Amino acid sequence: MNTTRNNPSETMDFGQKKFLATWLLQGLLLVSLPCIFIGFGIRGVLGYLAILLGIVLAVNFLYRYGFDILDGKSICVDSCVKKTSRRVRGPTLYYITVNRVQIRVPKQIWHSIEEGQKYHICYSKRSKWLLTHKLATSILSGNAASTPVF
Repeated sequence: MNTTRNNPSETMDFGQKKFLATWLLQGLLLVSLPCIFIGFGIRGVLGYLAILLGIVLAVNFLYRYGFDILDGKSICVDSCVKKTSRRVRGPTLYYITVNRVQIRVPKQIWHSIEEGQKYHICYSKRSKWLLTHKLATSILSGNAASTPVF
């Protein structure tokens, strides 16, 4: 049975915001800024397209990660999880699915989560990154220490 808590959002702590800020900076520095700089080096339509692509990517990263950081709230659910992984090119990406929402998870955490178990999951609203998780049975027994992702 999938259930959402009555108060589905919790305030992020500094470590969670720092985790999301790291991903925001990586996206801006490694993806969007190089497109913009390449665009300034190319004359004509291709240069303008590279600059436009860099700006669109920067807005995307700022929306997904920046607003998560500014909002400071995470979505929390109690539900069974389903694990999936995907590799198109480059490193494998790991996900868990909770209430039909696909949440990105670091590799170490993905391996530690048991599929089919009920967990208390907190994730970022827009970027869909896992922030904390704990087994639902540990909540009932009073051993409710959540495991941070970072």
